[in-house]
This record gives sequence, C-alpha cells and structure tokens, in this order.
Amino acid sequence: TRRSSDLNPKVLSELTLASYVSNTARCGQYLCGLDGYYNFNIYDKTNGETLWSTKTLPQNSYSDVTLTKNSNFAYIYRIMINSEANDTEGAIKVVQFKDGEAVKEVGDFFLGENKELSWIQTASENNVIAAVAYDIVWYDDHSEDNAKMRLIDMNDPKKGIKVTDFDFDYESLIREKNIFAVGSTFWSSGCKLKKADENGDQYLCYALPFDAGDPKNPKAGKRVNIPGELVGISGNAKYLYTKTPQIYNYDDNCADGDYYCWSSENTYDINILKLNEDKTSATVVAKETLTDSYGYNQNSYESVSNSVYTKDDKVFFVKTLTGEEWNTCSYRSSGVTEVRLISASDGKEIYKKSFENANFVMNVNEGGVILSTTEGWTYIAPDGGEKSGNFDISSARAYSYSDYWRDYGVEPQLIEGTVYIAAGWEGVVSINVK
Repeated sequence: TRRSSDLNPKVLSELTLASYVSNTARCGQYLCGLDGYYNFNIYDKTNGETLWSTKTLPQNSYSDVTLTKNSNFAYIYRIMINSEANDTEGAIKVVQFKDGEAVKEVGDFFLGENKELSWIQTASENNVIAAVAYDIVWYDDHSEDNAKMRLIDMNDPKKGIKVTDFDFDYESLIREKNIFAVGSTFWSSGCKLKKADENGDQYLCYALPFDAGDPKNPKAGKRVNIPGELVGISGNAKYLYTKTPQIYNYDDNCADGDYYCWSSENTYDINILKLNEDKTSATVVAKETLTDSYGYNQNSYESVSNSVYTKDDKVFFVKTLTGEEWNTCSYRSSGVTEVRLISASDGKEIYKKSFENANFVMNVNEGGVILSTTEGWTYIAPDGGEKSGNFDISSARAYSYSDYWRDYGVEPQLIEGTVYIAAGWEGVVSINVK
C-alpha cells in the first residue's frame, strides 16, 4: 500500500481547451475585455481564443473592477491592499496596446489615500481619466455622499499620479450619470433645484465641461444650461443629447377587486441640442417624447419599451412592442420592433423600419445597431445603410449582464467593417457588415 502522504502531485503542463468570452471591448485594433475572473484579455478575433492575459487582482482577493481605455492604453481600476500603507487603496493597472507593437503591462499604480473612484469613468486621448468620486459626510443620524469630478493624470504614472478634484454639487435626476471625453475636454451634467413644488419640483440642468488640455492643471469650464441631463455627445461636441426626468403614471382601469389587473407608464423627453461656436449656449434642434408602459390583466399583457443610442451626429430610436394573450385553450404572443434613425443636423428622419418578432436589438460600439431577427440578423449603420444575413445570432447575445445602473461591457464591437459579439463558450461571433 501507499500512503496519501507519499503523493506529491505536480502540474506538468496546462492546455486551454476553450476561452469563455463574456464581454468584449475595443483596444485599438485588438478585441479585448474582462472575463468572469476579472482577468484582462486580448482575444483572437477569428475564434475568440485568448492571445494575451493579465490578472487584475492578487490571489484570494476580491474587488469590483472597472475597465476604461483610449486608443493606446487600458486603465483597469480596482481596490487593492497596499502593504506599505497597511490599508486598502484604489489602484490602476495600465496596459499598453499600440498598433503594430506587442501588448505589454506598464504596471500597477496606487492613487493615494482617500482617492477611490466610482465605476463611472472615461479616458481622454491625452491619457487623463475622469471619474465620479464620493466623499461620505457623517451626521448624528445619517450620512450623505458628496459627489466630486475627479481627473487623474496618467501620462507618467511611474513618477506619481496627479489627482485633481472639482466640487460637483449637482443632483442627478436620471439613472445614468454620464461622463463623455471629447478631445481633452470631459463633459458631464447635473441639476439644481429651482423651486420646490408638491406637484413636481422644478430644476435647472447644466452641461458641465472640464478642460484637461494641460493634464497637470485641468480647469472647470463654463456651465451650459440644457433641458435634462446628458446621455450622449457628438465627437466634436457640436451636438448634445439630453434626457429629462421620467414622469410616472399608474393607471387603474380595472374592476374593483380585480387584483390581477394593473398598468403603469413613464414618459420623458429626448432632446437633440446644438452648441454655439464658443460652446456657451445650446439650442434645441428636435425633441422626441417617449413613453415606456406595461399593462397586465387575467388574459393578456402588453408592454412598450424604448432605447436610445447616439452615434456622433445621428440618433437611433428603438421601440419594441410585445404582447401575449391566453385562455384555457390557446396562447398567442406577438412583437414588433421599430427602428428609426434621426439626423442631429436638422432633426429629420433618415431611416425607419419595423421588424416582426425580432429576438433582441444590440447597440454596436462605434457602429450602428444589430437585430436578431426570425430570418437571421440585420445591421443598420449610422448612415442608414442596411445589411442582413441568415446566420442565427440568437445564441450569441452577450453572456455577461447589465442592469439599470451599469453597462458591463456587453456591447458588440465594430472593427474595420466586422461586428464582433461575445458568445460565451462559442468564443466570438463575427459578422461582416461592409
């Protein structure tokens, strides 16, 4: 017999049989992304195999991890243990991926005490990260979070990271608190209470620019009065896209005692704005009023949902109506997805089409939108061009997840005329949309 204590197993070699691709992002001409273990990976665009990888967290540690990037660098933020400070601290791993050069890890850099970030981050092309940060203020019976706009100069992190904070005492009235990088300027938004009213408070909302042209000495720009808060911006900051707070309405058209019948709806406006030359004021080009609704009774339900995707100087409006009817002998479902494309220059519609029983619609990063249809797929480009194929992409919907508060990197990526979609154990699904 041989005792178990005599055994000394060793790993002789490793072989990856398949890569599970849960989400994708674009890193220059590379396809990249964080996997379910928070490893940062570079993927083969033809089959989804992992070409290069780095662990973002030390073994046996856990933290939320946020990826932001520009054309040459990925910045991976997380909370780590700083042994020198004997405490946890916000840290950024930097990965360089210049086209034509091998991907390389630049290093891990701590931000300093009390310099933690939220997941809301973006990076400019001159290597500055903008993020929302919160200072917790404690009172006797409660606490409050004071938001700040935090700009982080990552141009020479080995010599130290310069962090600059700006007071950001603006209230957010929509779920999305967004920051957009245009050149070396970061744009965000927020609202201030104008008048309290029991029938609905009145607010003044502003677009808020922060100029990081000098990364070591960024400055807050002049705020611009806008209707609602920013949900998009064109590449040259010529056009702004805003969303107003939702107005909720709960209808009760049901008979007394019918607890299986109810409906609700919420209405909001999407505004297309044009900034003047010196970017100090904005005019409204067009306004779209959208209503999301849901109704249910004992025999049926019906819902209407809207999604809005801004693409530089174009806007996609996607409206999906779904319904089901049933009784003791039959069951019937139906659905219609309407896609509209609007030009920001004049507010005119340049594309409109309805699709029966489309499975889903996905926003394509740096591209248009793609639908999984009963025939296969249809891609609609930002110029209104359309291309379809009979390949079934219904199983290639992003295997990661998202919620109302956060996008977990599930968008398909457009790189040189090909759309790449994360497909779990199937790797990457690629679709030529040229």
